[in-house]
Amino acid sequence: MTNVTIPTLGALIFQFALGLVVFQANRHRMANQCFLLLSVTIDAWLGSLYLAFVASGPQVAEFAIRQASASGAVYLAVLNLLRLSVRQKQPDWRGLLRHSRVWLILTIAIVALCQTNAFLRGAEMPHQAGGTPSPIYGPAVYLYAVYFVLAFVALIISYWRDLRKTTGGEHVELAFILIGAVAAMAIALLLSFVLEYFFGSSRAIWFAPFRIIVFSLIIAYGIATRKILEVGYFLRHAMAYVLLVVYLLLLYGFVWWLAFNVFAPLPPNESTSLAHIIAALVVAFAMAPARGISQRLADRLFVGTRRLDFQATMNQAAAILKSVTTLRELLERFAGTIAQAVGTDRVLILLAQKDVFAQQHPPPTRESQIDLPKGHPLLSYLCSSGQPIVLDELHRIRPTPELHRVINQMRHLNVAVVMGIFARDQLEGVMLLGSRLSGRIYGSVEQNALQVLCGQLAVAIENAKLFTEVQNAKIYNETLLENLTTGVIAAGIDERITVFNNEAGQITELNSRDILDHAIDELPEALRDALRDTLRTGESQENNELVLRFDDRGVIVRASTSIFRGEDRQVLGALMVLTEAIVSPVWARFPPGWRTKSKIRLSRSRPSRNCCPSDIRIPIFGKHSQT
Repeated sequence: MTNVTIPTLGALIFQFALGLVVFQANRHRMANQCFLLLSVTIDAWLGSLYLAFVASGPQVAEFAIRQASASGAVYLAVLNLLRLSVRQKQPDWRGLLRHSRVWLILTIAIVALCQTNAFLRGAEMPHQAGGTPSPIYGPAVYLYAVYFVLAFVALIISYWRDLRKTTGGEHVELAFILIGAVAAMAIALLLSFVLEYFFGSSRAIWFAPFRIIVFSLIIAYGIATRKILEVGYFLRHAMAYVLLVVYLLLLYGFVWWLAFNVFAPLPPNESTSLAHIIAALVVAFAMAPARGISQRLADRLFVGTRRLDFQATMNQAAAILKSVTTLRELLERFAGTIAQAVGTDRVLILLAQKDVFAQQHPPPTRESQIDLPKGHPLLSYLCSSGQPIVLDELHRIRPTPELHRVINQMRHLNVAVVMGIFARDQLEGVMLLGSRLSGRIYGSVEQNALQVLCGQLAVAIENAKLFTEVQNAKIYNETLLENLTTGVIAAGIDERITVFNNEAGQITELNSRDILDHAIDELPEALRDALRDTLRTGESQENNELVLRFDDRGVIVRASTSIFRGEDRQVLGALMVLTEAIVSPVWARFPPGWRTKSKIRLSRSRPSRNCCPSDIRIPIFGKHSQT
């Protein structure tokens, strides 16, 4: 083996292994099968190059050159098959080959042309050891060159046309194939100009086989990787790293040259070593700021591509979390934030109920309501995987009956992503997202952001449920209090009134709106003293008959007071229940005008059971009478 054959053999083995890995990722998918065929074609080209490098005679070299040229024509045809497998989703090879019959006929003709003497007359062996054979072409080589150029242009146009017509996963895969082609051309130019200038043509040829590896790696990433980056994000990062490398290389070279000239009086070995050390230190300190600069430059180059502003989205989510609100308002605000962040117009949120995950946002109608039973395939897959379900990614993994059911359900619901809302490792809700309006996929960046948002949403939903329960309990208690036939008054430990229902207002002739959140001193004296005693002593009072004095009359009420405590047994306040006392039959003997205009003075002590109505002394107009 020579220095030329070792890189070629390494590239051949790597390409074949890459093809097998992509094929094993999903052997039933046509795109993965086409990539394996592409890898075999590339290996045929690399193998022909290897055979030409190790050829011992002109006949072997001539055969290798013919097969390398034929492999180039087959390579273009297989790229077209890969395009059709991504674009048209052909179910089998028969349909795929039928749509590519023109390419196949032309490719077979060119392969046959490569085997004739009109294309290649022979090969001239190198005069120096380690050299490569030189082909002696015939006049048909011009026909081959014209075909190759026209086929390549037609292939690029077809890819570009399909790229503009497709969205989602198909768009991304076609874009990565084009990116791989551009990268391969860039690597080829780099090898032709830069490496030959620094290392010479004899050493630059060592890297020639690896230019096709770059192309294959990018295509493999676009086809086989499940968590794929969005194309714009990938290009921005790739360009940022390219700019970073170029900047650091230029900086290193400039600092090395400057330091070498400064230390020129020193011996050559010492000046060179010092120059390298200083240049390395400068590059090390410049690495961090240079990375930020390169990223900003890349963002300016791709200013037209919209990306997810993760920081702004997190800030909006945090603002929503800070404001405790009802569940409906929370879901509405969160759905709006997520829709704006990922660029979609369809966000549905389903929350767990007894036996079903019911749609909560947007408010469902009879026609649009989506309810998923707890045994639904989407829910089962979410619980088992714990990861977002992205429709564009499901085609990349090995198919199973469960996976087919999930794909069919997502297509039926017309959703692109299914996110799980987990709280304490339990699935508490599901978020369904429609396709992005830009046609882009939900890449790994968007999925990671959505997972963080759903984690925050789970906490917010729990808080909103508690808040909603508190609000409902408040409404329930207020309704109950307002419809009671007894008066209810409650005061906190600060002696401020917290509860004062309508019946209490009718008994005390006070307006509840004017008395709430005021001191108990606003109450009639008897009620105030009873509440204050209970708050201070903590002792309950039962069925005390109190007299409420007004300007021209008095009212007898029966009051009970008690202390209520919190969960930690701390006193929260006192409660008073009032009922208006029943008028004694003696009062019925007096005209109604007497009872309303008289000032009644009664003792707080109850009369004895042996007391008869004739013993009751009733003061009328300041005089005592006996009945």
